[in-house]
Amino acid sequence: MIKNAIQLQVTKEQIKKLKEVRKLSANTTVKMPKEIYKAMLAGIDSQIEELKSEVKEYNKRK
Repeated sequence: MIKNAIQLQVTKEQIKKLKEVRKLSANTTVKMPKEIYKAMLAGIDSQIEELKSEVKEYNKRK
């Protein structure tokens, strides 16, 4: 739960970095089982969505 502007900024930076990781992961050439790769991307996407919802919730409370 975001409680102040500093936490909001940190959360936005986390979202930005996770999006970069997601983009890099999509272009990886490392061989791994398809199921693990899909789970990894789903986990990253889930984290991004969770952080976005926290930002929305904070903005509603402002």
